[in-house]
Amino acid sequence: MVREYVGARYVPKFMGTYDATQSYAALCVVDNGLGTSYISKVPTPAGTPLTDTTYWAIYGATSGAIINLQNQIDNIENNEIPGINSTVQNISDQVDANTDDIADLQSAISGGSSNWEHIFGVIRKTNSGWVAYEDSSHESSHIDSVVSNGANGLDIMFDKTYEKVGVGICVPDETYSKYGFVCGSSITVDRATIHMYNSRPFKGGIQFSSSGVNLLSSYEGDLQSVVWDSTNQRVEILPKDYANLNAHKFISVSMGTNNLPNGYFIPKVTFAGDHKIYLYPQVDLTQYSGWFVVSFENEPTIDFDELPYDINSNLWFDCWMKKPTT
Repeated sequence: MVREYVGARYVPKFMGTYDATQSYAALCVVDNGLGTSYISKVPTPAGTPLTDTTYWAIYGATSGAIINLQNQIDNIENNEIPGINSTVQNISDQVDANTDDIADLQSAISGGSSNWEHIFGVIRKTNSGWVAYEDSSHESSHIDSVVSNGANGLDIMFDKTYEKVGVGICVPDETYSKYGFVCGSSITVDRATIHMYNSRPFKGGIQFSSSGVNLLSSYEGDLQSVVWDSTNQRVEILPKDYANLNAHKFISVSMGTNNLPNGYFIPKVTFAGDHKIYLYPQVDLTQYSGWFVVSFENEPTIDFDELPYDINSNLWFDCWMKKPTT
């Protein structure tokens, strides 16, 4: 049952600035515009001046702040709250639309009919370039082609233009992961663009003696081979597969036990286009004995054209796209 209270007001109501064209119920508080407020003693007809003590009494000379507060409240009620309500309604409508999309995705995943399509594939570099790889144990779906843009990413082209992007993911396999590779994807209605990064430093130990220069047996690290080039008086370093894709910075050398001259250090390092690294010790290392550890840093952004293809490493790609309406 709805209860309705009737009768005279017993709590003052702040009405803002006095309006001579308006009638007022009892206990209405108005401001004269000069900082003094008045309260109606009884129901007051329109046009009754504030100086008429039969109807009005001074309520306070310092209530301007209260009147301003009431005006602010009125502004919020009349102007801001309707806008907030409209925004809430828009959000509610979007939530309803998203709920429908999620229901479609769930239906598709469970095998039911859906407006969503599943796109997936094993992305691999072969001797003929990047492909969505397929054989007796690998299959792809709705991928038209894979195009390398070098350091600007790898485009996985879909077999159609979709209406909307759902969800998507791309992850490196165990070989790429072992060497510190990470990847991310940017998906639009007709393709996914993959970017790969590797900021992991690589390092390894080198030992030297009168018999030559070799990998340090107890810590070869990321190095595949080292050779002493007596003609150029340098150490040629070849990192293991994937360890050095675009080396660009010599980090450090840590000298181990050795009989090199006091204060010795390797003053020069160069990076060759064939992924070899050259160290110039400025002494003939075969005249001494000892070992050291070198560390290098890669350029983080991976150039897909530079990645080798003979290790059969993969990127696993998976996404859901909303089918076109036509």
